[in-house]
Amino acid sequence: MRRVKAGKHRTARDIAAARAAREKAKRLIADQALRMVILDEINIALRYDYLEIGEVVEFLKNSKPPRTHIVLTGRNAKQELIDAPTSSPRRRW
Repeated sequence: MRRVKAGKHRTARDIAAARAAREKAKRLIADQALRMVILDEINIALRYDYLEIGEVVEFLKNSKPPRTHIVLTGRNAKQELIDAPTSSPRRRW
């Protein structure tokens, strides 16, 4: 079995899967019944440009309900995401 390093080969299938996950995340975040949404490993999709960083930051800044907490996971978060305004601390240990 041939192993391919993550991100080395962007495929249309990977990009389509990331975009479908983004749309589902938008619906979950907009659901006022939910208080927390975890976007597990979204930083990987952003790092390899499967998603547009500006679009993600803009959505979180302008469309997130005020009482909804969003947790974004994954290594190597892009600086635009780190610098995005937030109403709470970025990290808690």
